[in-house]
Formats: sequence, C-alpha cells, structure tokens
Amino acid sequence: MKRASQRTWEIVGSLYSSLTFWEKLTGRTESPLWAFEEIAKSGEAEVVPHLASFLLSPSQEIRQAAARAIAQLVTLLQDTDYVRLDDLTRTALAYESTINAAWCKLKPTDVESLGELPDGSQMVGLASMHNSGYVREAAVGWLGGASDGSEVPFLLLRLNDWVAEVRAGALRGILSRARPEYAPHFFRHLRLVERLRSCSRETHAKAVEAIDRVLTGPEAITFLREGIGSSDRWFRRHCLRLAIQSKAVSGQAVLKEALSDSDAVVRLWAARNLLPDLPEQELRLVLPTLIRDPFMPVRCEALNCLVQRADGGADAELRSALLDSHASVRALARYHLEKRGNAEVRAVYLDALRADSDKTLRAGVAGLGETGKAQDAQIITPFLKGRSIGVRRAAVRAIAALDGDRFVAELVAVLLNDHKGLSREGRLALQQRLARVDVDELWSCFCGDQRDHVRQNILVLLSRLPSWTRIRYLVMASADRDPGISELARRHLKNRIPRFAPSADDLRALLEVLDRYETKLDQGYVRTTRAWLKAYQ
Repeated sequence: MKRASQRTWEIVGSLYSSLTFWEKLTGRTESPLWAFEEIAKSGEAEVVPHLASFLLSPSQEIRQAAARAIAQLVTLLQDTDYVRLDDLTRTALAYESTINAAWCKLKPTDVESLGELPDGSQMVGLASMHNSGYVREAAVGWLGGASDGSEVPFLLLRLNDWVAEVRAGALRGILSRARPEYAPHFFRHLRLVERLRSCSRETHAKAVEAIDRVLTGPEAITFLREGIGSSDRWFRRHCLRLAIQSKAVSGQAVLKEALSDSDAVVRLWAARNLLPDLPEQELRLVLPTLIRDPFMPVRCEALNCLVQRADGGADAELRSALLDSHASVRALARYHLEKRGNAEVRAVYLDALRADSDKTLRAGVAGLGETGKAQDAQIITPFLKGRSIGVRRAAVRAIAALDGDRFVAELVAVLLNDHKGLSREGRLALQQRLARVDVDELWSCFCGDQRDHVRQNILVLLSRLPSWTRIRYLVMASADRDPGISELARRHLKNRIPRFAPSADDLRALLEVLDRYETKLDQGYVRTTRAWLKAYQ
C-alpha cells in the first residue's frame, strides 16, 4: 500500500477544515470536489479510512466524489494491502470525533445506501471493516448479493472475522461463488485465499477446499498457465501447486511447460510430479535436459527417474554424473551404480585428474576425496597449486578428508594464502586437527601477517584451542593494534573461564600475560580472571 505523502494529508485536512461551524450545524456545504480528485490521483490508499465519513455527507455531490476517489484507490490495492486497510480502518476510526462521528454511528440499515453509491461493492466492502459487528454482518450480507467480483476480497477477509455470525455470512458468500466463472477473481486474490490456511481463529478448510476445486478445474487451466508465467515468484509457485493438484490432462501440459521455467523451485516441483507419469516417448525427450539442469535437486530427480524407468542406457548417464559439480549428485550416481553392480568408481576419478577441463578436474579431485584411500591424498597434493581456485579448494577438502593429519604443513600454507576462500578452506581443514598444529608458529604468523582475512582465520583457530591455552592467546590478541581484531578476540573471551584447574605451566603463562597486557584489557574481565586464578595459586 502506497504511503500517504504530506501533501495528501494536507488535502485530507483541508476537507475537514473547510466545514465551518454553521455548515456543520445546517448541513449546507460548499463542494470541495477538487480535493477528492487530487487524492484519487495520488494513488495513496493509506488515506481511504479518512474519506469514509464523506460517504455519509448530506451533499450528494460529496458522497459521489468520495465514492469515486475511494474506488479509484481501492482498485490499486494488492492482496496484502486489503489486510492492511482492514487494520487501518479499525484503528483510524476506532474513536468517535467531530470529523468521523457519522461513520462511527453507522447503522446496519445504512449499508444499503452505501451500496447505491458509485462502485457500491467497494463502499460496502469498506463498511465490512467497521468496528461494529452488526454493521459488518449487514455489509457481508449485502456483499453476498453482489456479483461483479469486487466483493471477493472483502468476503475472504471476513472469513476470519472475530464475530461468528460475520464469519458464517462470509462463508455462505464464498461457497455460493465456488463456481468456474469466479476462477479469475479467486486467482486475483490468491494470497488472501492462502492466508486462510494460516488463520487460527477458525478452521477454514471448507472454504479453501471449495476454492481449490474451482482453481484446479479444467476451466481454470488457462489462468494456471498464465500464473506460472507470472513475474511474481510467489504467485508462480502457488499456481504450479494448483496445477499439480489438478488431475485434468491439461494440467499435465502446464507441468510440461513448467519444466523450462526460470524458477528452479518450479522446475523441481514440475519434475517431481510429472516425470513418474510421463509417457516413455516424452520422457526420453525431457530427461537429457533435466539431467543437466543448473539446479542440483532437479538433476537428482532426473537421475532417479532415469534409473527407475529407463533401460540399460542409464549406466552411461550415471557414469557421467560421477563427475557432476555437486557432491549430492555424485553421491547419488555412486549409489545407483553400486546397486547395479558397478562398484568401482575410484578409477573414474583417477582418470579425471588428467582432464584438461577445470570443471572435470575439480569434480575428479572432489570425487577422489569422497571415495579414495588415505594414500590418494599424496596424489592430490600437486593440485593445491592448481590452475584454478575451484580445483585448489577441492584439493584442500579432499586432502583433509583422506589424510589431513599427514599434511598439516600444507594446510597451514593454504591458511596463509592471499585468496580469502582458500584461506578459509585451510582454516576449516585445520580446525579438525588443532592438536597437530604448532600453536607458537600459528601465533607468529598472526603477529607477522598484515592481511585481515588471514589474521581473522588464525584467531578463529586460536579460539578453539584447549581452554587455558586458548585464553592466553586470546588475551594477547585482545591487545592487538587492529581494533577489529582486538574486538573479535574480546568477544571470544566472554564467558570463556574454564571450570577446572589449569596446569602449573598454563597458570604461570596466563599470569604473565595478564601482567603484561592488563592495562589494555577490560578491567572487569581482568578482575574476574584473577579471582578464578587465585584459587589455583
């Protein structure tokens, strides 16, 4: 909903201030029609509740001008805006004042006169948001007799009203509209329909099921197809869900079109629900494309379908999938090949290490890390200096998985790399084997290096050392020349005092560090730490 500008609020204010005491007393007014036209042109629907009182003006010209302005603003609303308008109407008009007294005193019998105004359904729709439950009930009853579709969003809102009689009237109105000719109106307000699924005041299953039957019927397929082609991602996905629910033959046609949608989730849902029932001839046409889809879950769905429904030709595609860029696809291909008796996949990855393509080489290194033996780590080490960052990152992960304990020095060298991503991979690999890292050497690198990403990664490793050793290094890092590093070290220090005694060496080293850096540390932390250490001296 477009927020009202200061200019629009000033125009609304002028509408009220133009009424003199004598005009209020006699009911005679000069028509400020220009103001309603200006408000309508603004498109700022936030002011709609403040125009409601003019619908009850003694002047027919003002009533009609206010109705036209309100109608023009309401037609601009999105589904979520109707919910906002409902809240604004109750809030803005909750308390009676000299300017909204007429609206606050609105009676159920007045609803009929609102319906006689231009775009009467929307004026009565505004009355369906009134604070009086009797007025809302009368408005819902009137809307139940409308038939142009503009009443639908107001009835959907009132399905979750806090007054049972209002809810019952709205339900009757919606059920009477659960017909194919109302499909476009329900599609237009699909978000309000979906909102009912999460409303807890009452179970709305009856209304939602009736609407779903309309939206999944053969007559609604055209709207489903248009919805799946929408630029609105939420709307596109919910239209696909409805197409999946549809059992019509034309529903399958919509799913086929969705296989080439730009939205990865739409393609996944379409593949998941269409492939198992697709005729063999059509399946052969779509599978090659889906197996190479950019979205990993779609490729997995296609591989599963290929294995379940295709003949012996599946083996070639599965072997190709062993070199997929994603670990999940590679794992799925290995699983199916092992079930089919083709358990030897390590040779495929060893052959891939000789490939010219970086993509194949990266998949080969990663695959060998997932399936190889400890001695294969030595084969992978040359790729730590590979020609692409992707290959080098895959090599770090593979070495860490196969035999990282034997290559700690190489992993430390990766930690000190200029590339941030590689440095992070080195830190992740070393986190699992800190007991084998020379901590003093690590601290020397921390003190001597100038690169922020390297120092931050080393600090993370230091924060994962055994308790009292960790505190000593973090205390020293808290006094670092770099404010960002020192603040990060202090955050790691919080609530990190161990609940067990330090060794004599740890105690002596920590006391020395506290003495040396005390003036640069938080004094509260120093006092707390010394109090703990005193018990062990």
